[in-house]
This record gives sequence, C-alpha cells and structure tokens, in this order.
Amino acid sequence: MAEKWEELSGKNNWDGLLNPLDIDLRKYIIQYGELAQATYDTFISERASKYAGAGTYSMENLFTKVGFDPNKYRVTKYFYATSSIPLPDAFITKSLSREAWSKESNFMGYIAVATDEGKVSLGRRDILIAWRGTQQKLEFINDLQFLLVPAPKFLVMEVCFLCFNLWCIMASIMLKISPIYSIFRGEHNCDWTSLATLNAVDITFNGINKTSEGKEFPVTAFPFASPKVGDLQLKAAAFDKIKSLRILKIHNLLDIFPKYPPIGYFNVRQELMIDTTKSPYVRPPGEPFSWHLLEPHLHGVAGTQGLAGFKLEVNRDISLVNKQWDVLKDEYCIPGLWWVEKNKGMVQQEDGSWLLLDHDETDHSKIRKKSNKILHKKGKERSGMAEKWEELSGKNNWEGLLHPLDIDLRKYIIQYGELAQATYDTFITERASKYAGASRYSMENLFTKVGLDPNKYRVTKYFYATASIPLPDAFIVKSFSREAWSKESNFMGYIAVATDDGKASLGRRDIVINWRGTLQKMEWVNDLQFLLVPAPKIFGDGGLLPLFKPLVHHGFYNVYTSASSRSQFNLTSARDQVIEEVKRLVEEYKNEEVSITVTGHSLGASLATLNAVDIAFNGINKTSEGKEFPVTAFPFASPKVGDLQFKAAFDKLKSLRVLKIHNLLDIVPKYPPIGYFDVGKELMIDTARSPYVKPPGDPASWHLLEPYLHGVAGTQGLGLLAGFKLEVNRDISLVNKQWDVLKDEYCIPGFWWVEKNKGMVQQEDGSWLMLDRDEYDF
Repeated sequence: MAEKWEELSGKNNWDGLLNPLDIDLRKYIIQYGELAQATYDTFISERASKYAGAGTYSMENLFTKVGFDPNKYRVTKYFYATSSIPLPDAFITKSLSREAWSKESNFMGYIAVATDEGKVSLGRRDILIAWRGTQQKLEFINDLQFLLVPAPKFLVMEVCFLCFNLWCIMASIMLKISPIYSIFRGEHNCDWTSLATLNAVDITFNGINKTSEGKEFPVTAFPFASPKVGDLQLKAAAFDKIKSLRILKIHNLLDIFPKYPPIGYFNVRQELMIDTTKSPYVRPPGEPFSWHLLEPHLHGVAGTQGLAGFKLEVNRDISLVNKQWDVLKDEYCIPGLWWVEKNKGMVQQEDGSWLLLDHDETDHSKIRKKSNKILHKKGKERSGMAEKWEELSGKNNWEGLLHPLDIDLRKYIIQYGELAQATYDTFITERASKYAGASRYSMENLFTKVGLDPNKYRVTKYFYATASIPLPDAFIVKSFSREAWSKESNFMGYIAVATDDGKASLGRRDIVINWRGTLQKMEWVNDLQFLLVPAPKIFGDGGLLPLFKPLVHHGFYNVYTSASSRSQFNLTSARDQVIEEVKRLVEEYKNEEVSITVTGHSLGASLATLNAVDIAFNGINKTSEGKEFPVTAFPFASPKVGDLQFKAAFDKLKSLRVLKIHNLLDIVPKYPPIGYFDVGKELMIDTARSPYVKPPGDPASWHLLEPYLHGVAGTQGLGLLAGFKLEVNRDISLVNKQWDVLKDEYCIPGFWWVEKNKGMVQQEDGSWLMLDRDEYDF
C-alpha cells in the first residue's frame, strides 16, 4: 500500500478501485476504520464511573491497550467536546458520581502522527484525526432536530448542527513529508460543530493543510455510517470546489443512518456501498444496530463483492465483529459484546473490598494505604467466632441468636455464603465457550481468583452433575462448540477442608461442601415439575410402607443422583462423588475436632439440603471407630425439598442442623407450593428495607446470593419499625456483582463480575482466541 498511497487516498477519486473493490483499498479502509474503533475501545461509557465520558487509556498506552501496533503511530493529543444546546442523552455521557471528572465534556477523539517506522510502511508522514461516535441504540435518531444553520467558523453555508455530532466518522490528513505540526497549531480543541467530515472541510477550506510557505497537502476523509452533513450550497461551494479534499463514504446497505436527515441534505463525493447481510458469518437478517456498528462495517469491507455476494478477501479476524454486539452466528462460538475491562474496572483491595479503578491515571497508592488500616480492623473482628463455633453451627438450634441476629452469627453465615458464591464466580455460563458449564479456575487458584482468603481452606475436589430427565435449560448449561469439554455434565460445586491456619481461626477442622445454583432468570421455576418421588439412594429401598416413605422433588433428586456412561465426569453421580470425598476426609482427620458444613444457593440450596440429610442419615459423618461429627447446612433461597415424611426423617437426625436464609420477597423459597414442607430453622431477612438498593427491586434482585449476604449483614428483623443497618463491615459493591441492584448514587457498575474481554485474548498475529479457563486437568 505504501507505493500507491496517493491513489488509495483518492488522488484520482478512487476511479477503477471501487467496482470491484481493490484489495489494497480494502486493507487501507480497514486500517483507518480500526484507528477509529480505538476511540470506542478506550471510551468509558459506564455512568457509575467518575470517569464516564473520558478515555480509559492514556495517550502513551492507547494503541497497546486496544491491540494495535504501537510503533506505527504516536498519539499527540486527546481532544474533548461539549454542547451549548440540548442533545439526546446518547451524545454526552455523564457520570453519576459527585466526583465526576467533568460534568460538561466528553473525550471526543485523538490526533496521532506516523512514527519514523510508520512513515516507512505508510509511504509518507501521516497525521490522523480520529473522531469518536456513539454506541447507543438508534432510538436517539428520532430525537434529533434537522435544523440547518450557518457555520461561520469555517463556511458561510448551511450545515446540519446536530445529527452528525457524535457519529463514527474519521478524517486523516495525508502528508508526503516530515511532520509539519504547524498545520494543526491552535486547531487541537476542535469546535463541537466540526466533526470528521466538517473537520476535513474546515481544514481544506481554511488552508490548515498548507505550510507557511504555501505548500498544500491532500486531505482525505473516510466516514463510516455517516449521516448527511449539509445542504446543496455546502455541497456546491465546499465539497465540489475544494481540490485538495477527497471523501469516500462507507455505507452499509440496510443502515438507516446514512439516509438521515431525509430532507434538505445532500451526500458528497464518492460512496462505497457494502451489505453485511450477505455475509455467511452473521445472523440473518441482523438488526438496525448490527447494520450500523463500525466493526461489522469493517467486516463488510473485508468481504464485499459489490451487492452480489460475500467472500473475505482480507484475512481479518471475524471475532472482532462481536466486539460490541452479538452479531455472529452461534456456530462460531464467539461471545457477544466481549470488549470489556476485567470486572468492569472493579479492583479488589488488600482488605478484600472492591473499588472502581477504571482509568489509567488513577493513583492506587492512596487506596492501598487506606486499605491497610481497614485490614487491621477486620482481623480483630474475626477472632471471636472460633470460640463458639458449635453454637454458631446450631448445637443449640440457634436459640437466642436469631432475634436479634447475633453479630458473630451474621459473620458466620456470610462466611459460608461467600464460599457458596465462589461456585458462581468460577462457573462459565458463556455458551460460546467450549468450556461452558465448567469451572473457570483450577482448584489451586479458586480462592485467590474469586477474592477469598486462600490460606483458610484448601479445595480437595470439584464434583460434577448431570441429569437423566428433561430439566429447564438453567440447570445444565451446554456449550455451542463442537469441541465442548462435555455435552452431558456441569461443574456442580467443590469440597474444601480447613488448612492448619484455617483450623486455628475456625476453632476446628471444617469440611465444607458447596453446591452451585443457577444464575439464570427465574422462569425455570415455572418450568419445574413438582413431582414427588422416593429417594432410595438416601433412605434405602426397604423397611417402610410406601405411604410412610420420605418423598423428595424429582428434579432435584435426579440432578443429585444421576450418573451417565456418556460423560467421563459423571460415571458416578454428584452424590457419590461428594460422599466418597467426605468419607475420605472424615477418616483422614478422625483424630481431630471436625465439623461438616454444607451450603448452596437456589438450586444449590436444595441439593445442599438433600446432601446434608444424606450424610447424617447414612452416617457419612462418622469415623470408622464410630465417632460422630456434627453436620450443619446453610441453604440460601432454597426451594422446599420434600414432603411431610421427609420432614419427619429430618427431625430424627440429631447430628444435623439446618438454618435456611429466606429473603421476604423472594418467591423461590415458597416453591413448590403444595405437598412440600420446610425443614430446619429459618432466618427471614428483607433486603427491600436496605437504603442502599433500588426500591422495590425485582425478582432477580430479591433472589440472588450477594443481595442475600447484604441482607444478613444489615437485617434488623421484620418488625414494622425494624429498619436496616449494616452491622458487618461488608463491601456494598458486591451486591452489584451479578445484577444491577444498588442505587445509582453509589456509583457501582451493575453485572460487574466478568473476565477481561470475556476471555478473548489477542495472539501475536493480532487475532483473538477465547482462552477463558485456567489450564488444569479436569
């Protein structure tokens, strides 16, 4: 491309290059489109961030962070925009924070110049101006006023003031010689009304592309998905008369935006029409947003064959098409909307709390200093529970501890809730991953990766579940990939045992069994069959008349006890995997003081209840010498598990204690509604009373585990005037980990627990692969 850069920049108005589209021109357009895409990739659109509307990355880091060659161009300036008239919300992103970096301005783009190395590959010294657009949905187009106004800052002509203001267009100024920065002297802070196409006109009309000696350099603009900019007079007086200006508009056939404004506006110069709906890689027919985004445009440029067909002529990674939307067909196994910072910029501090640090220039040193002080405080708080662990585990059935809720019991319940939450935090729900349904993190890395103390417990086993009956999709997550790690099984939880350090802080050797639930929306509750069946693998086959046999939920029991010869992970059932490991650990630590604690949430809570009853009923908690260890279950948001006979069998188990935690408005613990009975004690909380959460919430926010733990930390009972007060110093940002629950004023992004780029990792050749799991042997 370096040898014919002038031709590619439009010296001959791209004659002979568009039909068919020249291979070098494809690469040339894509190159500049990728430089425009960088403005999106660095832009902070999360309004919870105090840097909303700014660039995430510094000028020095920009190209490296967005995956471009940092040796080709050097960014010389970021520029910003504001507006003096009312505009749709999509145009200016404003932070919810009182400490917002700016209430008026947004990062609007950058200026870069080719390095010496870049000059060689490009064939000249290129000065690039990249303007940022908006990635909001297109409803805002209806809010635009298509008023034509004079533009005295560069032309006494009529131009659109609004509709082009923040769209994905860019201009590049092509120079043949060494950098001439005087061209842009005094022009860096561009006026709000002069975006890319206007900027290019401005530069040429006012001679900004001329040196002090009068030498003129060509100006080329490549606007992608650009609306019309001005009226007939602008077209005649500016575009048609300015000889040093070349414009090539790239327009996707079904994209409506280049057709706007519909009346009184005119297109300028050349147009390259593409049609991404002809691509065999994308879902047909797509939707307005997928037709409009920049990455699909670049995919279209790579493969367009006119309006006749589609064939990729440029070896460009198709995974980029899904960067900001879900466009590709499922068979390509690329997650949608995958460009995202790890945990949306939430970073764990030394004390275990989380802060939003989503900007390159954040001073982390002050934050660490603050964290160390809190760490010392929390260390003291933990020391009391070890002395009364038996009482906290229900030895006296929690008498005197629930009303009001004892401070140590709050911490105790939260501790086990966090161990249950780890099953969600490691679980891969992205069906585009070949590891969907597996654990992201290895047993060795689990606690470190999910932000828990890695010195307190040691994971000894992951266990897996399958089902032999049809169940809601939420129960077993299946990968789209033909190379899926398993078509039958899912990671269902883990078993851990207290380390020697953990034993000292817990007061005994604790064996903990954590069952995973489901994070899917709760339509699955309506899909459940509430059939009651005998449970011979728990209670045996004989002895009782059918009328007196304990009956349990068919679906829960099936997940708990199913094995499959088609899955190497479930040659034995989840039940058998857990029972075998608990037996081993009980025998290994038989000469110590030992407890067995079982926990889970939602579906996992029902399985935890079955498992705890199973262990106690069948003496799995006894050593070979007959020494019996106590079993405690903390089920969160648990559906009911069995019938009246199940409850009767439960009540006879003296070594078993169950404390169910139930959020008042959560419907799941009320299911199944008929023929089922609760077991154990119940702690009722009401997160709707929390002053931190959006009132009144919704079914998901009432049901998820992190809001439950917030409720345990702050509940003051259910009395009319009881209220809510955080008694445990627990970070409220965790409430938004998997949902958007907190009030906006707390400036915590919703759904923030996410891998960087959803596990997409750039390779040395610039392509992207999904590497979303620790390398460990299943």
